[in-house]
Amino acid sequence: MAIIKPNNNTISAITALPAAITTGKVLQVVSDTGATYNQSNTSTTYADVQKSGSTWEVAITPSATSSKIFGVVSIQFSFAGSDAQARTALDVQGKIGSGSYSSLTSNGFTGLYDASDQPDFHSSDSFNFLWSPSTTSECKVKLQFKNAYTSSNMTSYINSTGTSQTVVTLMEVAG
Repeated sequence: MAIIKPNNNTISAITALPAAITTGKVLQVVSDTGATYNQSNTSTTYADVQKSGSTWEVAITPSATSSKIFGVVSIQFSFAGSDAQARTALDVQGKIGSGSYSSLTSNGFTGLYDASDQPDFHSSDSFNFLWSPSTTSECKVKLQFKNAYTSSNMTSYINSTGTSQTVVTLMEVAG
């Protein structure tokens, strides 16, 4: 028969978390709306989402190289035209300082099929991404969109119902 010796630790002493956990805290939040109203693209080549006639960029400057950028995008889009299928592809691009943009994430595409051959469709798509830029330089994010159905007579629109329908929020998260 084994003898079990009592332990003098209390439950709270056994389950307590270390006091100095610093990862996962949101250090700053930057959010922007106002992409150009009713911007269109009929091409299968990506076009930058615009604001006031220029590429719409949202910037955040991390406070530590170990920080990550958690991004949330909510984008309003629509289709119009004379085809049975319509698809819009979205891409998030990021750059550090004066560097070049590169793809951070693509949400694939959003689309529809309408047997009437003339869909008129409005919707919103939300997605998020995590970026580890390993810098304390300014980090910029931009959105791009294109027609994703190559034989379509459709036009893709961003913000067809108003300029505040698309939102980009960037959060610096301690790493």
